Amino acid sequence: NVLPPPPPPPPTSPRRILSLVWASRWGISEQEILMLLADIPRIELLHFFNLTKYCWHWYDGLVNFKQNTLRSAAEARYLPTKLEKIQVHRQLGGYFRTLPLGRRRLDEEGWQWMMGESWLELLTTINNFVYFPRLYDMDDGILHCDLRRYYMTVNCHLDAAHGMLQGIKRFEETRPEPAAYFTIAQMLADFFAEVGRPRESAEMYRKMLSQPADILNSSFAMRMRIAGLRVSMAKLLRARWDKGERDFSLLNEGRVCLEEAMATYQDLCVAAEEAYDIAASDRDLPEAEKRLSARVLGQVRILFADVLGLIGRLCLAQGDYEAGEDFLMQGLKAFETYAHANHPSVGVITQGLAELHYQKRTYDKAEAMARRTVMVRHLCFGWNHPQFAHALVTLANVLAAIGNDFEADLMMRRQAKILSMYPDMDAAPSQQPDRTVQEDVEGSNA
Repeated sequence: NVLPPPPPPPPTSPRRILSLVWASRWGISEQEILMLLADIPRIELLHFFNLTKYCWHWYDGLVNFKQNTLRSAAEARYLPTKLEKIQVHRQLGGYFRTLPLGRRRLDEEGWQWMMGESWLELLTTINNFVYFPRLYDMDDGILHCDLRRYYMTVNCHLDAAHGMLQGIKRFEETRPEPAAYFTIAQMLADFFAEVGRPRESAEMYRKMLSQPADILNSSFAMRMRIAGLRVSMAKLLRARWDKGERDFSLLNEGRVCLEEAMATYQDLCVAAEEAYDIAASDRDLPEAEKRLSARVLGQVRILFADVLGLIGRLCLAQGDYEAGEDFLMQGLKAFETYAHANHPSVGVITQGLAELHYQKRTYDKAEAMARRTVMVRHLCFGWNHPQFAHALVTLANVLAAIGNDFEADLMMRRQAKILSMYPDMDAAPSQQPDRTVQEDVEGSNA
């Protein structure tokens, strides 16, 4: 008896093609398949797609499974083990890394390394400071969320923050242009603050502020940018204090940053006023240039007034009430002179003054400032905003201190109703205007 010949092995082309389609994030193009599977002729690939044309969804040149059941079937048939899935993801990750930097690479490369569990490759990808700014783009929510996801995933296996700090050191050694370096470094500092790494964020700010003086003072725009970095650094340090990190060096360093920023803005105000006067007196200058000089002057004045308020609030945290009151009053007068009496930052300053007078037990002044804060927050944010609720708490505390318990209780009830609308305070900035004025002032019985 002669045994029949064994059946021919199943063709590998469908397996390899379906594996690539399955592993792609948003789909894969015909050209990409041909580049990855160079031994498959194009005519064979087209014939395969024609035979299975009812299985595919084509969009913008990319092919993907039409139904999730087809994806599950391909996975069960051709990629039954985790190792096989990892291999195909890594194959795609290596391919997309060779592409020029564009949307296709941004969408796929990091995701392929993450799904392929190549943590070092994923860290290398987000640590590429040509690649990083495109992922950080705040205007593109998908890419920014991808960056956060990649960082969190890598950080479960490697020290992602340390790796990115080493990456910025290597980037600095290439001696980039100052503007490019500050752009990347500020993005990285803001990203560290966003993902809950304030120490690394502060380190990045210190790196930027320790650059040579000829770079920091190279132009009006650079000086303005550096002053903004000092303010951001002070806000970061104050946030660490507010979250329970009781180290007075944080407040001291923050105050130094704000005082340096205040001095810079003061000098810039003088320069901007001179430029504005020259522009206004020049009859031959185009109106666009005159409007630009006026806009720059207004912007610098507002920033200067804002810094005065920030210094005053920080002095209160240090217990320096005399200096705090002086800075807050200067900031309030600056806003009333250069902006308007109901600017949102006026509410911050009057809140600080209300707290200061409450601590000093000058309750008449505290009540006046607290009521002004409530009015400003109402005009700027509306009746049902958390900022308005915080102003009500300050006013309620002052009223309780002077014996007006009934009105204080009304304020606390209203504050509780507002905050009950926002169980997650970090995701709740929208207003809730569908209430009557009487309910907003007195609280409803619902």
